[in-house]
Amino acid sequence: MNDLDTDVIVIGGGPTGLALTLDLGRHGIRTALVDSGLAPLPGVRAGGISHQMMEQMRHFGLADRLRSIAPIPPGWARTAVYATWLAEPAVAVLNATTSCTDVTAEPPQNAPSAMVEQLLRDTIGEEPTVSTFYGFRFDGDLVQDDHGVSVTVVGPDGNRVRLRGRYLAACDGANSAVRSAVGIGLLDSPRFAERWTLEFESPDLRERMGQGVHNQYWAINEHMVAYFLQRDARSKRTLHIQEASTDLTSLFPDPVGLIEAVVGKSVSVTSHSRVTRWRANACWSERMREGSVFLVGDAAHAMPPGGLGLHLGSGDAANIAWKLAATIRGDAGPALLDSYEAERHPFARAYALAVQTGDNVIRARIHRVLGERGSARDLDRAMLREWVVDAQGPRIDRMLRTVYDTFSGSPVVCPRTDGRVDDGLVVPGRRLPHRRLGESLAAFDLVRGKLVVIAEPSARTEAEQLAAAALQDGFTIDVVEVPAQTYDQHLVLVRPDRCVAWCAGSAVPAAAAVAASLGHRSSDREAKPSLALASNEALH
Repeated sequence: MNDLDTDVIVIGGGPTGLALTLDLGRHGIRTALVDSGLAPLPGVRAGGISHQMMEQMRHFGLADRLRSIAPIPPGWARTAVYATWLAEPAVAVLNATTSCTDVTAEPPQNAPSAMVEQLLRDTIGEEPTVSTFYGFRFDGDLVQDDHGVSVTVVGPDGNRVRLRGRYLAACDGANSAVRSAVGIGLLDSPRFAERWTLEFESPDLRERMGQGVHNQYWAINEHMVAYFLQRDARSKRTLHIQEASTDLTSLFPDPVGLIEAVVGKSVSVTSHSRVTRWRANACWSERMREGSVFLVGDAAHAMPPGGLGLHLGSGDAANIAWKLAATIRGDAGPALLDSYEAERHPFARAYALAVQTGDNVIRARIHRVLGERGSARDLDRAMLREWVVDAQGPRIDRMLRTVYDTFSGSPVVCPRTDGRVDDGLVVPGRRLPHRRLGESLAAFDLVRGKLVVIAEPSARTEAEQLAAAALQDGFTIDVVEVPAQTYDQHLVLVRPDRCVAWCAGSAVPAAAAVAASLGHRSSDREAKPSLALASNEALH
């Protein structure tokens, strides 16, 4: 058996595990990535990349490359149309996007998971501190001690490798073997609905439906709750069936007949897969840490399609990456790693509960009326539209408002004294509000994987005083200047995950802000190695 010593072991190479690995590699942290697949897993998984994941891709320098190869071009409609059968008049059209140029540095992008994963794999291959073990699986053998964690992984030819690291990040999905190995359970029901998926190509589907150009096409009637999702700009689509009657399931051996049943008329189908049956998840882990092991992404919270699972996972990865890096470099205090669960676990629970309560509203109401009337064709269109808005409106609103997700109670965040959390304000515990600083430069770009203090010109002297005070605590920081009135606060301390840690309106004095954001209590602030921070080069 071969042995490898490293700093961080990442188990699982989906988009979340790959993003975490690349982030650690960019920090110069020795990282071992283990994934059972020799290549990205094909098939239907996440088809849309949220603004948060796209901002992470921008941080890696990959956003433009992803858009250039994505099968659906930027700017494609993010709307969803609803009808009883899709060849019949629409009941409602809902917009599942927002004015992204106003609130995010990057808009969402439709792209298959396998494409995102391959791009990240290719980029990781350029990182000298990252070792990859593709085709290797974790065999359940995990041991923790005072020095870290060790695991055994098995390669495709049966060869075994013993990996030892200071920390381990479990990114191995909803059925996480690592989570089971460390004894962390799941809360709420892990399986709440049986679903079916079919991939196909149809050159005339849009014409036959007559619904125009959208991203999703929903059919809701007594036989089904189902929708088509665009996979490219032409003929490739995925059929997702969330609920099916016996009459509909009898068509599963006939994919063409199944597609035509959703549309309500005949269509031309040039190719198709088999119908795949699976069960959706909406649950979260009891906790996100056990000793030196951290749960990240679906290992910590499982969501069905549309539940923003990848969005949550990318947030987890960005949050834990810089904290592990700062801890390994010796810059962090004891509270920094503790803050990961405090900041991310409430989101996991909130998102899972929102999925469960929202997705069942329309089904329950339709079944009640169908029991009275017997046919979806008899449903009052205005009533059905109201139900669609009631059920899907909160889900879409949640998607649009993820830019304002705020964690409270973190030991490394210094809240505003006025308690304000209005949209667009600088709020510690929330992502730095998006601002354009030039044709291609955003405030987001000032945070290049390291802590940074953003200051208005009038606050330059105060910022330099903050830097001098931080230096007395053993931390070297730099100041990045932005135009006046860029934000409602003239001084803002931003973390590497682009979340605000402190602002001039916080209760914590400026002199203590940097140490506090790195997890140092006032009683244990000793001189630490200098933490290199972003420089003014970002503005030139």
